[in-house]
Amino acid sequence: MNESLSLLVHEASQQDIPLLEIHLRASKDLTAWATALRAIKSGNQDRAQCLLEETLSEARDSATKAAIMTAGHRLGLSVDVDEAFSVLIDLIPGESEDDNNVVTRSDLIEKVLGELPLTMSIRRAIEGQLPTSTGSKKSSLWRLATRIESKMLALVALDMFDNDLENVGMAANFFVAHQMLRDEHHDALQAAIDRYLSDKTNWFTFNSWRVLALAAELEFTAKTAKLLQRMILRLAELRELVDGGTMPAFDKSEEHIARDFTIESVRFRLQDYARYLVSGAVGAHRLIPSGVLLEFLHFELASSTPGKEIVNVYREMDPNLLDSELEKVRDKWAQRASLEMVCEFGLTDRRLELLRTHLRETYCHPMGLGFVKRALEKCWNSHACEMVVETITNLENWPESWQQFFSDFIDMVGMRVTSADRNLIERNLDLAKTAFARRVLRVWRQATLDSRVGLSRLET
Repeated sequence: MNESLSLLVHEASQQDIPLLEIHLRASKDLTAWATALRAIKSGNQDRAQCLLEETLSEARDSATKAAIMTAGHRLGLSVDVDEAFSVLIDLIPGESEDDNNVVTRSDLIEKVLGELPLTMSIRRAIEGQLPTSTGSKKSSLWRLATRIESKMLALVALDMFDNDLENVGMAANFFVAHQMLRDEHHDALQAAIDRYLSDKTNWFTFNSWRVLALAAELEFTAKTAKLLQRMILRLAELRELVDGGTMPAFDKSEEHIARDFTIESVRFRLQDYARYLVSGAVGAHRLIPSGVLLEFLHFELASSTPGKEIVNVYREMDPNLLDSELEKVRDKWAQRASLEMVCEFGLTDRRLELLRTHLRETYCHPMGLGFVKRALEKCWNSHACEMVVETITNLENWPESWQQFFSDFIDMVGMRVTSADRNLIERNLDLAKTAFARRVLRVWRQATLDSRVGLSRLET
């Protein structure tokens, strides 16, 4: 039924409204209700607005109201911002809350209150309640405070660096959002950041990530950059020990890191630590030695946000330094991801050999092959073509069950080969060691002949 109603969104007329209202009132979940309301809005926006307000008036609890408001706003209907704020406050829990309530409240903040102009009454309420709020209420109000340029809240946020360390990340977000207030407290903030990061108990936390983002906005001091460098080197040390199968030793200030730290599963946590250090590393890269920045190559960051931004730092580095460190990466997934990143700057002989190795290792592994494919897309040239053709030719075993996963790679190469590659492909056709490799090479040979390059298909 939802699919049928969705089709009406583009063609509903005034005559369809009564029937659509029947579906709306009979809806048993929010998705069906929103789908029906969207169809009604396409035929009569005023009626859709009335139905939204009617549904809100009948809602029995704040969570339901919040979900309806979020759905209505996303449909482009009017939502009273003061009422939305009142619902948000009602949603603040007592001792505990369930996950659904967390999501509902977050959606109301981000997708409704975060997009509507905040009234003076809301601004006054936030200024009045934030200094004494705690828990979920505090975090919710600080999220809204990023939209209020308040000198009073700036003083509260600055004080948190000394007297509310558990919530420093929210204070940092506030200053990141307000350049004027950031500039006004520039020197005090830089000093507060140095004090905060000097304590290792604050390293590798959400708060430190946000504090580093603020440091980047202010411009890193030499001291802050030195502290960030120490964090990166400690992360590199942890990663190296884990890669070697050795359990690290932790001092008292690292109890939060040591908690649940196991050799078998910690790689993903270290990956997150690396991602969140990148925003700081990018901002401070001119103050940090290249050898330290190259440590990020040992983590799988090519598709991570934050994380992939480190590529902008590597763009300026000596290619030989990059390739030397890349060859040292022990984790195959991290090496593939980093190879994908640096191939954006061009193909070197050493990168070509790494690509050859990984193509041999992943031709039957779709996810691994994806890294190789994306890397080649960024640096394709005649040398890359020769490497791919020769590697495919020399593969000695190609299980039939895995051949179907190679089609995207076939198409990628087929879109890039030209008539200049024809002789290379034809020379290797008779040398191919598997029947499937010969089929692949025939597709690529046809692509060099066909004016519709990129439309090649695997022969049956």
